[in-house]
Amino acid sequence: MTLAPLYLDTGFWFAAIVPRDARHAECRAALEAAVRAGRPLVTTVLVVAEVHALLMGRASAEVCARFLEVLDDPQVEVVYPDRQMVREAVLRWGREGVELARMVGRGVERGITQ
Repeated sequence: MTLAPLYLDTGFWFAAIVPRDARHAECRAALEAAVRAGRPLVTTVLVVAEVHALLMGRASAEVCARFLEVLDDPQVEVVYPDRQMVREAVLRWGREGVELARMVGRGVERGITQ
């Protein structure tokens, strides 16, 4: 049985990576469980940019580098929206539309958000 991909948003990544975040233990445990289960993890380049910016302003360079290393794991897929998808998603769903459109189009069952 193939497991549906799991979408990881900005709030989740930040909480899973930054130990002082109030939901760190919960998000870290969820991430580790998904990895152990072999579940495909999906995020977008827009989320990556947002997390990187947050980490640069609120965490150490070491923490930021660790996040970028995680993205090299073959279990993590970073997707890139094209111009048409961005246009349609923003018109249909507003600000969060680009993320939703990419995930719906990839068969993502659910996401982990903070």
